[in-house]
Amino acid sequence: MRIVTLSFLLLISFVHCDFCPNGYSQAPNGGDCFKILVYYEPWIPAYYPKTFPEVEADCNNAGGGLLASVHSDEENEFIRTLVRSTDHCQDYLNTNIGIRCVGMECKWDDGTNVTYTNFDSFYGPKDGHTFCFGLSAGQWTSKSCEGKIDSECWACSVKARTIECMDGESIYKGGCVSVQTSPLDGKSAREACPGGGKLVSIHGDNENSFYTQWASKPGATGTTYIGGQYVNGKFSWMDGSYNSPVYWANGFPSYAFGECVQLLLASEFGVKGQWTNIDCSDKQSYICIRDGTGTPKADPHCQPVQHFTESGSIISPNYPLSIPAQQTCEYVLETKEGTCVSITFQAFYCQSGATLSLFDGPDTDPFAIFGAKSPRLNQPYTATSNVIRMIFATDGTSPPIGFGWEAEFTGK
Repeated sequence: MRIVTLSFLLLISFVHCDFCPNGYSQAPNGGDCFKILVYYEPWIPAYYPKTFPEVEADCNNAGGGLLASVHSDEENEFIRTLVRSTDHCQDYLNTNIGIRCVGMECKWDDGTNVTYTNFDSFYGPKDGHTFCFGLSAGQWTSKSCEGKIDSECWACSVKARTIECMDGESIYKGGCVSVQTSPLDGKSAREACPGGGKLVSIHGDNENSFYTQWASKPGATGTTYIGGQYVNGKFSWMDGSYNSPVYWANGFPSYAFGECVQLLLASEFGVKGQWTNIDCSDKQSYICIRDGTGTPKADPHCQPVQHFTESGSIISPNYPLSIPAQQTCEYVLETKEGTCVSITFQAFYCQSGATLSLFDGPDTDPFAIFGAKSPRLNQPYTATSNVIRMIFATDGTSPPIGFGWEAEFTGK
């Protein structure tokens, strides 16, 4: 059977071809790049059934993306615009996207934080089961992640490129790739990627081939570190992104070796382009990618009361990871006399087990409390004075995985 994969490139004045891979279109106001896939055979006519892993690989092989992550109403509506303009793909059909939830714990396939959702009214906690989602008439409807699906469309996304690549870097996906040839051990390599970059993750045949060929150009030989890890018998990407497919050499991964993952650039323990796991103390080259969205790092523990007197950014302890259990952090945000301090959250994601409370000056009762329910992003929360106290606390049940926030404050 011949498979027809259709995609639509929307030509709008705000789209600039340099920001997105070929075939992708950028959402308004600096959003990410999106593309719609539909598998339809007009000669039958019928849709060709596909699984989630198969389409993840197709997204990746066509521009380096994965099933779409959606971070705003604008991006959500932009996908609908693309759907309406794609043959054999209608707004009332499910357009599958790349979010997976186990109970109320959700993550995007590309590893980005869940800071926006649009679940339909029928979605609620479903403990112990993994659910995928499709966008239908703007809302996200839950479905099984297993088996083949037909009569539906699929949305891919990749980060828009917002940085200029330097000498020694190559434009790829939404960022700039470089091979660092000065040998380092695995831990040092993770910390040494320039410009806030990270070790690369790989999600498709084209991407694996690209990195294999690219790494050999600047003189890397033998093997090179990539951003995978094999811990306690399980493989994962350090950036939290989707795990499939994998390209293990015969006999790997193996408990007899270490937790770091290397890409073979020559026939050593396998075929060029395959992976093996090794001891992280081994020193070798490593492949990095930076995309201009490096996440600020924070101390993993609460400090004594932190007093901020100049407007600016503030982040939770250990951001973007979780604060340890049984900790309480206090912040005092103070602006000039005669102003009212205001705080706006750019990112906020959490589970139960932690609370963030905002107090107006010396008040003993908070004027806002956030827990499992997030505040509205980019909406200011303003005191009646020039001081806000913030108390961020976790209970003793367990570390609340995936609780963190990033905010800006100023005086008004």
